[in-house]
Amino acid sequence: MVVYEFNFRKIEVRKNYQHLGLYLFANLAEHQAIYINYTAKIFPKDKKVSSHLMSRSNAFENKNGDWDNFGWHKFFDWKTMEDHYLDCGKLEMEVHVIINEMFGFPREELRNFWM
Repeated sequence: MVVYEFNFRKIEVRKNYQHLGLYLFANLAEHQAIYINYTAKIFPKDKKVSSHLMSRSNAFENKNGDWDNFGWHKFFDWKTMEDHYLDCGKLEMEVHVIINEMFGFPREELRNFWM
């Protein structure tokens, strides 16, 4: 399992039976919500196979103080990942998240990422 965490979100990639699973997580306080669009793209180890891309929209909300998550249980099958995408134990991927709306966040906790 690989986990990348920043601020209150994380991305998890794991084996689900014979499939690659990919999930986004958010740990929000009570009365907080984030509405997002996200796209995950996994790159092949060679140019014979195309990149694998999936997109979704979801709303992260507080779930009784627990992490809320969305993603794909079956991003693609594990054998395909090993044969065409895994390169010397490494998986190259991009995840793009667009935040459409946020509710319940104090203004001082928000960050502007535009330079």
